[in-house]
Amino acid sequence: MISLCFSSQSFAKNPASTFTTESLSNSWKTWKENKNIKVGYQQIKGSNLIEIKAQAAIQSSLAGFLLFIQDTDNITQWLDNAHSSNVLKQISPQENIFITSFKSYWPITERYMVVNSRYWQNEDLSLEIEVHNVEDNEYVNHEMIQIEVIKAHWKITPVNSQNINIVYTIIADPKGAIPFWLTKRISLNSLWKTMNNMQKQLPLSPWQKHSLSNIKEHQDE
Repeated sequence: MISLCFSSQSFAKNPASTFTTESLSNSWKTWKENKNIKVGYQQIKGSNLIEIKAQAAIQSSLAGFLLFIQDTDNITQWLDNAHSSNVLKQISPQENIFITSFKSYWPITERYMVVNSRYWQNEDLSLEIEVHNVEDNEYVNHEMIQIEVIKAHWKITPVNSQNINIVYTIIADPKGAIPFWLTKRISLNSLWKTMNNMQKQLPLSPWQKHSLSNIKEHQDE
């Protein structure tokens, strides 16, 4: 669940993976970066919201990545501040509705999000995951505040059979009376921690040994 801007500097190689930056307008500001991860943001005009974007070069297969992020039992180990996550409804093998709750800490109360997530593979073998908010009385939790996911999107591009480049963008409204400066700091810091957790855990995940019949992997020459 989670959000970016980038300079013209290129990322260092991560074994065989090279981080490729995108051309972005001057409205994007870099928040933090290292040799394989970059997080930035841009202000959404006319609102107190920001769009956050993360780019990362990580060692993983395409199927390994998909299975890793779909493993709800493991999400709390890499998604920063997540308390629990469960699939509420499977629409198809590629589309699910799931709920994720987040821990409370002063002065932020507990929050949750309910989203629809759908993925597909393009002809160039890249994967895309489209995420949008679900507002349904069936899933309302009156004891917590529901985050509104206005827009979220993943693009995963294979560099070779063992390395991928990730681009993740998100606009989310945390709702409630949270000062803008605090929302901004928490959101950026959370995504940074999440991407670092993913970079450490994904290459070692047991899901790397699995494949998906509907996903074509990059074939090294």
